[in-house]
Amino acid sequence: MSVNQQDIETIHELLVPAFGEKAWATKLSTSGRYIVVEFGDPTPVIGDPNTIAGKWHLVTNACAWRLEKNGGVLTGSLDVPSFVPSPEYDKDGSQRANAKEQRFNVEQALQELDGLSLQTVEVQRPAFDTIFTFDNSVKLHFFSVVFFGNEDGSVTWRHWSFYMPDGRVLIIGPGTNWSVKKYRKAS
Repeated sequence: MSVNQQDIETIHELLVPAFGEKAWATKLSTSGRYIVVEFGDPTPVIGDPNTIAGKWHLVTNACAWRLEKNGGVLTGSLDVPSFVPSPEYDKDGSQRANAKEQRFNVEQALQELDGLSLQTVEVQRPAFDTIFTFDNSVKLHFFSVVFFGNEDGSVTWRHWSFYMPDGRVLIIGPGTNWSVKKYRKAS
């Protein structure tokens, strides 16, 4: 299956209502694999009033990513260490310290998004590579890297997901699959 122009237009229309909303609470997951970006007014999560999320909520999963500003690269997904050696293999602790510093640098770079308004989103052929463009010439690129799903048709390796205030989630990936599903009641 290939990505067609109608797919791109429909996905774009789903994202347009978030244009102009400011990003905040951008963070790297504990594992370092995922990025989470909140957009719009902070809102208590339905069913968990102690948790605050944005009106819109962007989460990466199985995609590579790169953050750019003014045409230069700030950081990318492989800048996060995927392996931190145990103390028995890192006797002096230097490798663990280096991994910690690398992660800190990536987290600092990602905070560049906080306070910037989402201007546009460009979804590209052939495999849903996506560019989120913000104020100040900041761009967050997503690159599709997983092209299979589960045999039963369920999706576990999404490229990225965009949670919307009406209780739906836009799911991009794996491969050239995409869907919109209900995940909760509208806020």
